[in-house]
Amino acid sequence: MSEQRLSEEQMASRRTLARWLFILGGLLLIFGLYLAAFMIPDFIKALSGPQSMSLEEAVQLAGEEQVYARLEDGEWDCDSVSYVEGFVRSYRRYEVVREETKFTEVLFTDEPREIVTLVTLSGEVNCDGFSGEVPSGYLYSMSDETREELSDDGRLRGYRSADHFLEFCGYCGRDNSLIGVIFSVVFTLCGAGLVVYGFKLRRSFAA
Repeated sequence: MSEQRLSEEQMASRRTLARWLFILGGLLLIFGLYLAAFMIPDFIKALSGPQSMSLEEAVQLAGEEQVYARLEDGEWDCDSVSYVEGFVRSYRRYEVVREETKFTEVLFTDEPREIVTLVTLSGEVNCDGFSGEVPSGYLYSMSDETREELSDDGRLRGYRSADHFLEFCGYCGRDNSLIGVIFSVVFTLCGAGLVVYGFKLRRSFAA
């Protein structure tokens, strides 16, 4: 009787495991498909590379929809460099979390300073790192909230005559899109595999 009771407990435990594998697989599958719906079109759009343009052309093209662009003219305003700090987990035993620079924000403008572009770069980049470089990534119009925040910080103090305000994601582009596609494929395949395995396991242990 004890062996039979143990066998029944094992069967119930395995049916529970199969049910949770099925649920987990379904969640991973849904998340993978959701991620793929955004990342695959984004990767296809970025596949041909950024569109080279001047700041004046960027003003005409920038809108709510992001444009994969490379700005060919303009200059960096090194006085506007700002570092966004954040906490990251450390793998050292004596240091659980540590603070490091997540992003670098800097203004990119034309000579008359009529067009202001807030460029966000990954990690910590100083003024020497901008030498000979131009922004490349996703371009879009600056939101009112961001503009107000820059004004409060005093970073727009030298741009009182500026008429156009843009934002630029300097770390976005083809490589990031490819990474997103890879993750979406991995999540989708893992989710589909768990769904199939969980379903077969449920059937094999069905009462």
